[in-house]
Amino acid sequence: MSFVIANRPHQLQRLVHHSSKINPQWLPVLLLKIMGYSSFATAIISIIIYWYKKQLAYQQQRLPMKKDVKTLDDDQLHMNPRKKLHITTNNNKALMMKRSSSTFTNLSNQNRQLFTPPPSPLSLNISPTSSPSNFTTGSSRSASPLGSWSSRLLDGVISNIRGKRKLTISLKNTILWNPSRDVNNPNHAFYENTVSLLSKLAQLYDIYVIVHMNSNEERQQIYQLLSNANLLNPLIIDECKVLWCSSEQGKLHVINHINPFIHVEGGWEKDNGSKVIENLQVERMIWIGHQQKAVPMDTTKSNIEIADQLIHTSIAKQVGFC
Repeated sequence: MSFVIANRPHQLQRLVHHSSKINPQWLPVLLLKIMGYSSFATAIISIIIYWYKKQLAYQQQRLPMKKDVKTLDDDQLHMNPRKKLHITTNNNKALMMKRSSSTFTNLSNQNRQLFTPPPSPLSLNISPTSSPSNFTTGSSRSASPLGSWSSRLLDGVISNIRGKRKLTISLKNTILWNPSRDVNNPNHAFYENTVSLLSKLAQLYDIYVIVHMNSNEERQQIYQLLSNANLLNPLIIDECKVLWCSSEQGKLHVINHINPFIHVEGGWEKDNGSKVIENLQVERMIWIGHQQKAVPMDTTKSNIEIADQLIHTSIAKQVGFC
């Protein structure tokens, strides 16, 4: 070994002197002679040891990451996209909802587009006796944007598990108004902010909508309004809970059969709903007055709440309208 190292300068001089005669195929052999077999072997072993240490460190680093990913998959992301969730409501009907594999975080980025209701006469016509402060308060009640579908779905699931109380609403003069004086040619529209109010009330109550209709054309018109406003879905108003009747007596019978916790009454084109209020036996009633048929203020029942608009009632304040 010492002889090879001692003679290496002479070999280098000879190689430099004869460099013009070196064949490129001999370069590996000459490189070994210059470095020496022991130095080359040491370099190879060092490279192998370095590579082994790097691989070992990489494997140790990946091991906890795999455990974390597996735990996340098992606890949060392992969902069967075809599995159905059964939710039992108060009327013993199961509500079927497909669970998606998307997380609530992804769903929260998808905002829902709402139907914008036309302005109501209460927002366009201001009474001469109204004070400026009242007008400011009324105009400031803009429709609050609904939460994302994810939060709405979660609230709906929790409310159904806990059990929602039933809320019946007579649609005319509470949610809808008819500017047409001809009963046979209606032109219904939503009162201001009532679409968003219904959406929020649906998170707390099991809503039934009752419509006193005068013709099939009116029924089709009202149904189209509800459909265009995206209200006819299981998270707001189930389509089977939109009930139609052709008389106040029929409406009274339907409400008593449902037996709600709260009933909201507004009458119809030819009556202010006094017959329903007088004969109805429910825990709470909300009586809405309107321009043509104002409700009497001398009612003797203690469980009746009287208001000029639905958004000024206690149930509206309960969901953020004040």
